[in-house]
Amino acid sequence: MAGKKLTIFCLMIFCSTLFAQGGEDNNSTFLLGPGLVITDKPYKGVDTSVLPIPMVKFISGRFYISGATTGYRLLADDGWSLDAIGKVRFDGYDADDSDRLAGMHNRHMTFDAGGEFTLTSDWGEAWISTVTDTLGQHDGQEIKVGYTKPFVFDKLTLSPAGGLIWQNSNLADYYYGVRRDEARPGRPSFQVGDSTNWFVGLKAQYQTDERWTLLAGITYQFLDSKIHNSPIVSDNFVISVLAGAMYKF
Repeated sequence: MAGKKLTIFCLMIFCSTLFAQGGEDNNSTFLLGPGLVITDKPYKGVDTSVLPIPMVKFISGRFYISGATTGYRLLADDGWSLDAIGKVRFDGYDADDSDRLAGMHNRHMTFDAGGEFTLTSDWGEAWISTVTDTLGQHDGQEIKVGYTKPFVFDKLTLSPAGGLIWQNSNLADYYYGVRRDEARPGRPSFQVGDSTNWFVGLKAQYQTDERWTLLAGITYQFLDSKIHNSPIVSDNFVISVLAGAMYKF
């Protein structure tokens, strides 16, 4: 499953970059380098996943790629912006990831799209985004509200963040529910319904020189009790760690 995720992510970046190059101007920015994502998923018996990924930041006019997110700036003024966005959702599992998931249907990654409104000032950055599934995997929607404040110490920038994530029943049931035909002794059918999770995180960025930037980050997501009550879920949290480096071309 990790191989499929990496392939789709790389294709998304490659195709998006080709598309954007037609509109490059003198203000374009391109950074690329190796990265690694470590995720401790909450499913019973599922091991921590380690996924090598490309670290990318590309800006050309109103178009940009930042990690697994692509976007286009629709409107902007002093202190606020409105973007159309698309992002890879890496959630999901294969039934053979764990004996406890035997008999479950695979839950696939997908590509969500929607919009994001951002306010930026001296006090930090606050945003709200809403996205929906575009590939017909979960057919659900998500609303995310967050806040971050960067603190600059010479070459080092630390950015703590926090916020809430609301997911409708289609999305939560797809990734954490148990369908009737998946029920087994000790694993009854289960519907999550809509859920609200909250998260905290910290990102560190170190500028070694004019070309190289080192990045690291950790995100701790606390899952709604309705998700934790699922018979396939063992933990009430998800921890993700990101590390990598980018070279400015």
